[in-house]
Amino acid sequence: MSKAGAGQIICIILLVVFIGVSFFGKADTVKTAEEIAEAVVAELSTEGLQRFDGERLSSQLGIDGGEFESFVYYGSEDIMDVRELLIIRGREASDLEVVKELIEKKAEEKYNTYKDYDPIASALLEKRVIESRRGAVIYIVHDSPSAGLEAFLKCVEE
Repeated sequence: MSKAGAGQIICIILLVVFIGVSFFGKADTVKTAEEIAEAVVAELSTEGLQRFDGERLSSQLGIDGGEFESFVYYGSEDIMDVRELLIIRGREASDLEVVKELIEKKAEEKYNTYKDYDPIASALLEKRVIESRRGAVIYIVHDSPSAGLEAFLKCVEE
């Protein structure tokens, strides 16, 4: 067998292995908003917050939860408590950019409302986190949003 023939056989074997790993290797798991929220809530205190449905999501942020694969939304009944946690799993990546823009607009409006009379609320809103990765968006207004963001990123990248 010539060197060229041996090289071709090696290339074919490598190609077969690559295709096999691509099709039969570890599947790309896509976590639901619920699964992502479990990881994030484990890192953030949700004391005083409650989980809301799509109606509250719509009234607070102008987002129709029914347009997405899944979502989890935590907030407070207390108007002075601005802490929020929202995780949305989208159907289309383009939907998520629109959602991020809408959330940013609503968060900025809320910040402008609180900035002149509630320094604690405005400080929380100022350090808000809005991020998207792998078909999911997270919005956090919290004392320690970075802990929630880390949990989100770790969860969606697994």
